Amino acid sequence: MVSVSSDESGGYSASFASDLSFGSYYVKERTTNGAYILSDQKYPVVFEYAGQETALIQILVNEGEAVSNELLRGRVDGVKVGENPEGGEDVTLAGALMGLFRLDTEEFTEENALLTAVTGKDGSFPGRMTVLILPGLQL
Repeated sequence: MVSVSSDESGGYSASFASDLSFGSYYVKERTTNGAYILSDQKYPVVFEYAGQETALIQILVNEGEAVSNELLRGRVDGVKVGENPEGGEDVTLAGALMGLFRLDTEEFTEENALLTAVTGKDGSFPGRMTVLILPGLQL
């Protein structure tokens, strides 16, 4: 049985109830949500006999320090192009306001954009729009 709880500072702890044999083990993250990088770090733990009067053993992972999660980050780079009024290939558009919006956004304004950037002379907007890669975002 696994029990997970949070504390007042936003940290989490987990407890495992098991008939675990004494020995050396490791704790490893097996899954995460799409906003974090899955860690391959193994945290060694040792389960030792503590005497017959001890009913509950506490084993600290990572020497009792929090196990951190690394956010998955990405870059948004692009070039704004438009139809060439004289025909032929599309042309790049300078000075266009680009925005990053939640997927459920219905009205696209600068005020409700998560991030904005103005295209340069060559129509590009820079990767300075660094964002978290989260479900529900669209450009």
